[in-house]
Parts: sequence; C-alpha cells; structure tokens
Amino acid sequence: MAGKRKVHTAAFKARVAPAPLKGDRTVNELAGQFDVHPTLIHAWKEQLLAGAEAISTRPSSSSRSVGSRWNWSGSKKDEFFT
Repeated sequence: MAGKRKVHTAAFKARVAPAPLKGDRTVNELAGQFDVHPTLIHAWKEQLLAGAEAISTRPSSSSRSVGSRWNWSGSKKDEFFT
C-alpha cells in the first residue's frame, strides 16, 4: 500500500516555483534539492507565470465602474441606509 500524499504549503510552492526561472540549475537538479517530482516544479512554474500575467492585465482600481455604489432604486447605498 502506498504512503499518504504530501501536501505542500503555499510558502513552499512560492519558494520552489521561481527557481527554474533563474536558469542556473536544471529542473531535475531542483527536484532533487527540494525532494519533489519535476512535473510539480513545471506545474508550479506555469501557475506562477499565469498569475503574473493576470496581475499585469488586471484593470486598476481607478478604472472600475461606480455601479457597485448604487442600489437597485437608483440612490446611493450610503444614502439608502442613513
């Protein structure tokens, strides 16, 4: 019977994911160092890059619409409850 799967913390993933981007070691060397399978390193790296892309393409808070400040009747939410 196989052992229980390891559950890696977000802090551990955050430490491992940028390591292959440096380019000074191969993924197999990093897998040996961090004691994880190379496929996990590739997956975490892709998640890191996808997250970085999402951050760079996210609209700024100043460009959000003001629709969330108004309730269904047309008055401001702040005025509705005062």
